[in-house]
Amino acid sequence: MKSGNDLKYFLIVLFSLLFFGVIAVYDVSVVYAAEIFSKRYYFLVLQLLWAMLGLISFSFFYKTDYKIILKFSKVFFVFSTILLAILAFASFFKVDLPFFPMINGAKRWILLNPEPFPRIPIIGVLSLQPSELFKL
Repeated sequence: MKSGNDLKYFLIVLFSLLFFGVIAVYDVSVVYAAEIFSKRYYFLVLQLLWAMLGLISFSFFYKTDYKIILKFSKVFFVFSTILLAILAFASFFKVDLPFFPMINGAKRWILLNPEPFPRIPIIGVLSLQPSELFKL
């Protein structure tokens, strides 16, 4: 059973790490963002968006019973395996494919909106690394 004190300490640590992480990202990227994107706060806004998405995900999974999630685990496993198989097949082609770019000689990413598709405001190109999904 979860005690109120444990949750309180956990949330204090969580928000402290989020706060210092966002500050660190801003501190190390402000000059680069100003030079490349002409926006000093570009990476700060991105980091805040991803932190908010993480907090929303955390609250969803905290409130959800693990038995409900367990029911979907096999489907999630098959989906992740299929994505990895598609990526492995795409790696046989030694040229850039629209959804599977070659970065540093390896194909690890799936682009969800490559060049002909419109960019997502603030984020730009949205990509997915199937190996990270597979870890879940």
